Amino acid sequence: MALSIRLIPDPFQDPESGVLVSYGSIEIGTFNERFLASLVYWRPNDYKHHWNEALTRIVSSSDVSCLITSIVDPSTASHLFWWPMYRGDTVYIQHQILFFKNLSSPFNESDPFSSVPKRQRVDEDGNRISEWAVSIKEIEAFLKRGALVESNL
Repeated sequence: MALSIRLIPDPFQDPESGVLVSYGSIEIGTFNERFLASLVYWRPNDYKHHWNEALTRIVSSSDVSCLITSIVDPSTASHLFWWPMYRGDTVYIQHQILFFKNLSSPFNESDPFSSVPKRQRVDEDGNRISEWAVSIKEIEAFLKRGALVESNL
């Protein structure tokens, strides 16, 4: 199963929020989802730097990591959008909204990994939580392709 995450060039003003955003895309095997990344607080290179750190971290045998796909200033925002990653024999990836009020300590932007919750496979209602699996080798291959090289975007 292959992994890819990227921002699509040509940021634009979101008609709903009125803020500058960029489309992004995450691919995990045959699964593909587009997302809107806010560019109010982080610029494209901030996302790319974070994704590189997050993927390198999980490849380097960390138990957890995360891919933040949209963040605004945590001191004024209520939440962010991210994809927590859990390492086992393979890496399991889930899509979540992190609500800052649910954290036991303030969100630390320089160490977002400390806010990754324990992996849950079933929600409070007993429903299976969607997650996707990818091998460490596929993540390493993505990093080696240099897809997260900084740009002037």
